[in-house]
This record gives sequence, structure tokens and C-alpha cells, in this order.
Amino acid sequence: MEKTEIKGIIESELSLVLDKKICSDISLYLLGSVTYGAHESSPDDDSMLVIHRDFSSDEINHVREAVKKNFNSLRFHSCPNSMNIFNSEWIGTVEDWELRVNKLKSSSLVKDKISLIALLDYYSVIGMEQPLFIKKINPRYDFINLFVYDFLKLFMLRINKRKTLMRFAAISHYYIEPGTKPLGNIQSKYKLISQALPINLKAINQFYKQEALSISEQIQLRTMLIYYYVIFFFKHVKGG
Repeated sequence: MEKTEIKGIIESELSLVLDKKICSDISLYLLGSVTYGAHESSPDDDSMLVIHRDFSSDEINHVREAVKKNFNSLRFHSCPNSMNIFNSEWIGTVEDWELRVNKLKSSSLVKDKISLIALLDYYSVIGMEQPLFIKKINPRYDFINLFVYDFLKLFMLRINKRKTLMRFAAISHYYIEPGTKPLGNIQSKYKLISQALPINLKAINQFYKQEALSISEQIQLRTMLIYYYVIFFFKHVKGG
């Protein structure tokens, strides 16, 4: 299902169950891989909510329940304690979000950098098209330790193929593309990256679409990505 179709369904359903005043006082965003079509069937429920006035706990719970019903009907995969509005850290006023972004930027923890890059991959469902606090994120300086972490993981016994390929596309995108424009479609971003790196698009697409990889294919994928990371580091990160 395309993200524009998901947006239309959620927007329509929420307008039926939420008071018009509440709808006008919130901005709801989908985050991460769901925004660039990385899932074939069951997207993650990564999301954030910006509230434009003080909400009571009852109002927050009402919004959460309405959104949860929508996500369930769309067969979103629920991630407990994850980056979604069912986690209180992913709900707040603009001022709350500005403080959180500053905290994530100053943190050296990989999990915080993952949260930061998820914020960049936003898609507006209701409310403001672009949250202003997103502009505070500077990919060239804020993702260096995430870049190194992902590179080192390529030498470990097991890796999550899908997440590794998605994150390489995301990090590369935010270094190569000026500003903080959302990632968009993952395939189109690999095409963009191929203009800056000697990437084998056919091989990348083949690995990305395959359900499982043989041992020789895993070695081939790791070797290819290690090479891309090293080239990318010297062309874009080291000089950035």
C-alpha cells in the first residue's frame, strides 16, 4: 500500500472518531521504513505526535486509541517500547521535541542516533507538513558514530540484511543530499547514491528482495557493503 493511500485512510478515519478541535491541535507523522515503502505487507508502527497545546491525559489516550485502531486495521506491526506514539517519549509539544532533538544530538548512544535518523524519515499524516525542530538535525555531524557502528556490524556473525541495506541508503542519502529532505523511495535513493559511489544497483536490488541468502551470498553482500562504506567514508564523511 502506498503511503499516500495510508495517509488518506488514517486522515479519514481519525476525522470520524476525534473531535475537530483535537484534530486541528495535533500533527501525526509516520517514521522510518514505512515512509519509503520498505515493507511489502506489514509496516512497523513507527510514529510521532506533536501536540500544539496542553492535552489532558484523557485526550492523549483518546488520540492513541484512535490511532491504534487505525494501525491495527492497516495491519501495522506493533513494536513494544519502540519509536511510536504508544511510547510517551514520542509525544510532545514543539518545545518538548526541540529539547528531545537537542538531547539526541548530544548523545553518543547508537540507539539515540537511530531515533534521530528515524525523525528525518518522517511523513506527515495530519497537521504540519514539516516539523521545524527537524531542521536542527545536521546529518554530516550527527550520524558519524551510527555510520561506524553499522560498518563494524558487517564483520559480525549475523546481520539484519534489510535494516543494513536500508540504513546504508538512509545515511548515504543524508550525506549526499543537502538539507534534511526525507528519504522517500529506497530504490530511487540507491539510484541517487550510485551517482556518487560505484554501486552495483542490480546486485543491491537482488539482495534486498531476496527472503534468505546463502552463505556465499552473505559473504558477497558483506564484502560489497564493506567496500561501499570505505569508499563512502573517504569521499563524504571524512571530508564532511
